[in-house]
Amino acid sequence: MTAPLDNVRRHAGDTARARVLAEDDGSLVRVTVRDDGAGFCGSRLAEAATAGRLRAAGGTACLESAPGQGTQVELRVP
Repeated sequence: MTAPLDNVRRHAGDTARARVLAEDDGSLVRVTVRDDGAGFCGSRLAEAATAGRLRAAGGTACLESAPGQGTQVELRVP
């Protein structure tokens, strides 16, 4: 689950900040990484979703981004 933080370091810009929230409700672990970096356009979201590695663990990923508005990645694993 370090890929979202690696992406912030590599793509968000030198002055970008990231926030990480981890939650465990007993049946689901949810990790959210949000940055205030450059963001990216919607056509890249589909590409990123198909490259997911969470399926083997039964997990899912939700990505939100827009140019100039940062990126949020939410990872969910049962």
